[in-house]
Amino acid sequence: MIKKLLWLLLALVFLVAIFSPYFARYIESQHNQVRQPAPYQVDSASAKLHQRLLIADLHADPLLWARDLRQEWQQGHFDLPRMQKANLSLQVFGLVTKSPQGQNFQKNSGDTDRLIPLVMAQHWPIKTWNSPKQRALYQAKRLQNLTKHNDQLRLIKDQKSLAQWLSDRQKDHTIRAGMLGIEGAHALEADLNNFTPLYQAGIRMIGMAHFFDNHFSGSAHGVKQGGLSADGIKLVKLAQEKGALIDIAHTSQQAINDILKISTKPLVVSHTGVKAVCDSPRNLSDRHIRAIAKTGGVMAVAIFEGATCGYEIKEMIDTIDHIVKLVGVDYVAFGLDLDGSITSPVDVTGMPLITQELIKRGYSYSEIAKISGLNFIGVLQQTLPTN
Repeated sequence: MIKKLLWLLLALVFLVAIFSPYFARYIESQHNQVRQPAPYQVDSASAKLHQRLLIADLHADPLLWARDLRQEWQQGHFDLPRMQKANLSLQVFGLVTKSPQGQNFQKNSGDTDRLIPLVMAQHWPIKTWNSPKQRALYQAKRLQNLTKHNDQLRLIKDQKSLAQWLSDRQKDHTIRAGMLGIEGAHALEADLNNFTPLYQAGIRMIGMAHFFDNHFSGSAHGVKQGGLSADGIKLVKLAQEKGALIDIAHTSQQAINDILKISTKPLVVSHTGVKAVCDSPRNLSDRHIRAIAKTGGVMAVAIFEGATCGYEIKEMIDTIDHIVKLVGVDYVAFGLDLDGSITSPVDVTGMPLITQELIKRGYSYSEIAKISGLNFIGVLQQTLPTN
């Protein structure tokens, strides 16, 4: 009897090992959908201008999923070949480390974690199964491996690597770059000491909250939605001292107020909308838009319905228009949230359509260049560490 049970257990383990990647791929197919599949039709003038731009995107989550990003996929929104096709120069890779059951924009507890079956099905190391910190480090390692033996993809960590990449792309504009950011300070597992290994792994953007309140910060979607804790204040100061950006996407209104009071560096919002266009808990008020602009930071506009209250690129540009009219063109960027469990109008190769819509709205080349990437580059030049 015991021998039969052992054989059944081994058979079960074998079946799980064989079929769990297919389960993971199916789960992703339900989470990262595209309304209008590629290829996309762009007028020749817009396409030509788009190819001249340095384009940065402040938030995408492809490292969460099991796809080999060196290959071009029909699934999801982003991979390196499609990044090249899109003329996307710099991508900030968000590291998703926990997601509550029944995730919504209104109120979530951090007591559950629906990522556990996904990371197990994708055969992540056992130490990642219950550890947000280890999940962040594992995803960071994935990007490190992609850049390690590939001179066409650089990892930006400091002023030296940024300057070298900018210099090299003057000779070869096909050279791409990536940065790392955590989506939620819960990845520190309530311990400020965990900032160090995350920073050493190359993480240079600290999202203070995701979909639930954590030890450091309230979330716009949390239960209490409070401000910064004492450790949260310490984390903001530590990150800015070390040259890591503070990202206030998903952060509660009170926590944003607290961050604005103590911040000494430009702030970023890696993927957002605005309440004046789309009255969502995750979106920025006009008061906060003005305050973030005063720090010299940027607000990166997302592309999905939850941020823009629309299903097309034009609603994304409506959001950009609002920020520009309120504070000027120097404080806007892109943060599409591709592969972030959203339904997007397009995959990454549809980015020329954004350029085309900006041209239609009357933006000049210099204004489009700022929005597309130069504004964010300016923030990095002010904030990244010198070594």
